[in-house]
Amino acid sequence: MDIILQLTSELTRLQGLSSANPVPVTFAEPQGRSIDLMFHAVDRIGCSLNQIRLTAPQLSGKSIDELREWAEMLCRKITYLSEQLGPLEVDALDRQVLIRSTPPDRTADETRYYEILLQTLGGGQFSIKRYATEKNPPSRDQVEIALTHEILKKLVQDMWDLAAPA
Repeated sequence: MDIILQLTSELTRLQGLSSANPVPVTFAEPQGRSIDLMFHAVDRIGCSLNQIRLTAPQLSGKSIDELREWAEMLCRKITYLSEQLGPLEVDALDRQVLIRSTPPDRTADETRYYEILLQTLGGGQFSIKRYATEKNPPSRDQVEIALTHEILKKLVQDMWDLAAPA
């Protein structure tokens, strides 16, 4: 399955999209590996998404040390987003690792960051979202991920490859 050919076709099909409600696009294999993209807008050059979620069956049942290794590998591989990524929290009880932008994008009033949650539960999943926090009044809101088509394709390919069956 050539994920990039399929994604390119979907980006062409969705060109001109502008929706307040995310439009889901899913690519899946019979072995259980799948990727869900939640688009808000698509134009000729870029797009905005609510989130990207990958189901990776080989993550299911991994130990916390193996999951931590996977998180570090993911952070080494995905180096082209607007901020670097780094493991932030490890939850051994729920067997999940939280990855965030290190450092986040900060302005006087706002902080924006990527957040990736790796989980062994639910068939093994990880999702990428973007958040913004404000100081006055204090808040944390999920915001759209804005990417060029080129960066989205690279990110999807890297996620897909990392989730390939061993």
